[in-house]
Amino acid sequence: DFGARGDELWWFLHIPKTSGTSLGMQLLRLRQPSQNVFIQPSKMKVHNGDAWDEPLQAFLEANAARPLRLATSHLAWNKLEPVRAARPDMKFFTFLRDPVDRVISEYRYRVTPKHPPHAEFRKAYPSIHEYVEHHTSQNSMFKRLVPHLQMTNPEAAEWIDNTLTFVGILERYKKSLAVLGRLMK
Repeated sequence: DFGARGDELWWFLHIPKTSGTSLGMQLLRLRQPSQNVFIQPSKMKVHNGDAWDEPLQAFLEANAARPLRLATSHLAWNKLEPVRAARPDMKFFTFLRDPVDRVISEYRYRVTPKHPPHAEFRKAYPSIHEYVEHHTSQNSMFKRLVPHLQMTNPEAAEWIDNTLTFVGILERYKKSLAVLGRLMK
């Protein structure tokens, strides 16, 4: 039932192309009040940098007015400090996907008109080969889930295990969703 009880904030660390948009939309409806924290399409760039400042501020203001129970975003862990300070009761979850399938799906999406800076993206990465070779596309799931990139894989695994309440697997979506629903009760 995805949280009929409990007022803690669940934050979905949505890694692009892990089926998170459909999951996020479903959860946003079921666990109210909630908010999708996102960059306005007109402000999207190939590399977003500080474009997250405004959406994060809007989230903090909405949460101060009425404590939220669910949030979803493409934010990396290292950008969430202000939110964690405002909501120490927060629980984090994410979904992972086979890395090769994920990067192929991400590239295919980013070169389409559905992705606002698609023309700029296609110019920067005319083929998937250039994209895969560029440092921004490498280890994307790792980069979003750890506080700093100098962590070793064992350190990162331990940190994720101790910090995230749930990690689902896209290839086991139904089972992962059932477990997540039970945790949110």
